[in-house]
Amino acid sequence: MHKKDHDKSELGLTFIEILASIVIIVIIMAIGLGILVQTAKTNKTSEEIVDATYVAQTEMEKIYHASISSEVNMISWFEAAYGSPQPVENWHVFTKEKGDYRVHVKVQQAASSEELNRAVVQVFEKNDPTKVKAQMENHFKWEGQN
Repeated sequence: MHKKDHDKSELGLTFIEILASIVIIVIIMAIGLGILVQTAKTNKTSEEIVDATYVAQTEMEKIYHASISSEVNMISWFEAAYGSPQPVENWHVFTKEKGDYRVHVKVQQAASSEELNRAVVQVFEKNDPTKVKAQMENHFKWEGQN
């Protein structure tokens, strides 16, 4: 036997082996791309929730600060800050737009000065007023209240 009598299939990669390698690489890349797309969607959703929560917290801090320092009637302060309310059952509901969001501030006035008032801040997407992005609730005493 001569060394030149090698089997031709042992000399290099066949077309089938190259094609299989390409298919495997494409599958791995598709999985990696899918993971990157899902990560981007998750990051965007998280960012929207953080932004909406910041808006809700900012509004709640405004309300708290006014409750400890304002000398005016509570509902008068809310009307000055948010405009005319819509009465819904025993709530005063105020709405304003802030950036990309619509903010609903619901206030329930206490029956007496010994009781606590209640405020709920809800933040919605401006284009979808049915989907709450963030919500905060607080009970507080209004110092200017008799």
